[in-house]
Amino acid sequence: MFFATVAALFALIAPLQIFAPYDWMQSIVSAHINQKPYDGDGVVVAIDDATIAASPEGEWTPQQLAALLDRIAAAKPARVVVENQYLDPGETQRTDALAQALGRFTAAPIWETSLPTDDRQQLSTSSLPPPDVEYSKVALTGDALPGPATIAAVMPVKATFSPAPVWTVYTASAATGVYPSVANLLADGSRPGENIFNIDVSYDPETVPLISAGSVLEGEDFRPTLAERTVVIGLVTDARRDYVATPHDFYTPKPIITLLAAQTLLDGPPVYIDWLPAFLVALCGAAAWLFLTPVVGRTVLFASIVCLVVAPTILEARLIYLESSAAVVFLAVLIIGRLWQKSGHAARAYREAAESKSRFLAQASHDLRQPIHAIGLLADRLEQTRLSAQQGDMVAKISWSVDNASRMFRVLLDIAAIESGALQPDIEAVSMNELLAKIDGQNSLAAEQAGVEVRFVPCDVRVLTDRALIGTMLQNLLSNAIKYSRGGRIVVGCRRVRGRMAIHVVDTGTGISQSDLSLVKKEFYRGGSNSLMRSDNKGLGLSIVNRLASLLDLKFTLKSEEGKGTSAIISGLKVTDARPEPATPGTGHALPLAGLSIRIADDDPELVEATVKVLSQWGCDVRTTFKPPTEDMKEAVLLTDFDFGDGETLADHVAVLERIRSNGTRIAILSGRHPDQIKEELPNFPGLVLTKPLRAAELRSALMSMKAGDGRR
Repeated sequence: MFFATVAALFALIAPLQIFAPYDWMQSIVSAHINQKPYDGDGVVVAIDDATIAASPEGEWTPQQLAALLDRIAAAKPARVVVENQYLDPGETQRTDALAQALGRFTAAPIWETSLPTDDRQQLSTSSLPPPDVEYSKVALTGDALPGPATIAAVMPVKATFSPAPVWTVYTASAATGVYPSVANLLADGSRPGENIFNIDVSYDPETVPLISAGSVLEGEDFRPTLAERTVVIGLVTDARRDYVATPHDFYTPKPIITLLAAQTLLDGPPVYIDWLPAFLVALCGAAAWLFLTPVVGRTVLFASIVCLVVAPTILEARLIYLESSAAVVFLAVLIIGRLWQKSGHAARAYREAAESKSRFLAQASHDLRQPIHAIGLLADRLEQTRLSAQQGDMVAKISWSVDNASRMFRVLLDIAAIESGALQPDIEAVSMNELLAKIDGQNSLAAEQAGVEVRFVPCDVRVLTDRALIGTMLQNLLSNAIKYSRGGRIVVGCRRVRGRMAIHVVDTGTGISQSDLSLVKKEFYRGGSNSLMRSDNKGLGLSIVNRLASLLDLKFTLKSEEGKGTSAIISGLKVTDARPEPATPGTGHALPLAGLSIRIADDDPELVEATVKVLSQWGCDVRTTFKPPTEDMKEAVLLTDFDFGDGETLADHVAVLERIRSNGTRIAILSGRHPDQIKEELPNFPGLVLTKPLRAAELRSALMSMKAGDGRR
């Protein structure tokens, strides 16, 4: 469909020649490649500025022209052409000396006269006259020619904005009859294929003999140079009308163009081929490319392109002028269109693959969180029983493994949420001192165990950002710094840079090699076998920081020197005077859970069993269901999963959830999905959203918060 549309469009607009500049460029290239010397018998006698300045009257007159013709006639040239002299017609007719001078030539002189503007505009539609046409003997610029044996002729030149091509005519029709061109008369009747023909501009104008008329008038003997040759007498004083731009000389004198046009007819005659043959070649190449086997189709297309690009240069050397612009542009548009289509398909395939990967990653992390969550609850419960020292050590290792796996799944879920676009920043005013204090509290124990001295520089500034996401970025950076700075020092502080705030995490650890530095922001990169990046690093922390920086429109920079330490910088934070909202009171108080009535809704029996045992140990009154809530309940808390298998989710029971909440039951969703994904499915959900796997302490804290906000048991 695309091919047919483009072909039809070009078939309609190709005759308009809107792509002609390509043909002009091709003609310029061909002229330079095929450059050759002029080998005709013509000589130009140029009436230049020096000639006119040396004349007695200080201007060019019929008497001066007559004197020049007398001297040229003495040389006995084969033919003489007098190009347009811009003389007054009445004065020309009354000058007997000019008529006598023109009568001294053996062959009748050719007198070029001006073609009226209206007739010049009609040249493109004039047809080639029959060979026996009788030419008019009346001058276009007056009632009679300046000599009885003089032949009237025209020599209009049509040029483009480009130095090539240059056109002229074989004959021209006017109100007073049909007039031959000077080139026509000098070529002894050699006829082109069409009345308008291309002049062969591959001739080097510098190789055309040119003599100053002033030198001839001063008495220099040019008879050997002019004898038996074609002499063209012409003005070369006005760049606007006496010069023509050609590929080899932008100021080629008009008399030289006259000789090149005559030589073109003698060498040719030239043939003009319109756009259709080249366009058919392009159609064949395009059809082969689209409908034949890839190898054959590409070969034919390539051959078509080469033919269209190279052929004009070869053909113009033989005076065959091919219009290939429409064909070349047609193929270019077709190829670009096809490549655009393929790139679109590739982009869609890439997006689909990325979305599929993100969905798989989110689903896999969700499904694996269920058993990890259950293992964590069971390990916490087992830790509270009477265990031997060896058993306690084993339980501690299980807990450490659960924590490690939990962190990994959180990171994987974050990556999936970022790639799917579900993670959207919640911009608010954040106190840097409060943020740094929270990060300090989360990492003080790990720093102490690693023997790392961590110093936080106070920063009484508030910035506009997402509190949770910037906290995650700092947590990852500080965790990395502690991991690779055992026994060293870490400084965390802020600095203003061009009106924005930048957070620096600087350590004196092992550092990162230059080969690793450009790669550590990629997922799962852990360095080479000898790299200091090896260890239990999973290669995701810095990747998350880099992705979150892009999401928050911040810049994440790493500077490091191996063996001396690393500096991680988050820059571009906007400073604000707004006050952050106060934290919800009572979220950190430890309140007893005894007697708290809880309904658990989850489709995983093992997870339900483990959760029931933990909650029962805390004194809670627990009831369970393996289906999503579909009825009213009396429990104070509903602890429910989001996904229940077979594509069923809580989003399918929004009305029930609203009714349960309106009855006073607090709802907490405990899911393997990212909270932002759940908020997107349940935009008006007012309860808590907890992420699996969840440690017992985190679950207890959440339940205490819910109980503190409600007096029901």
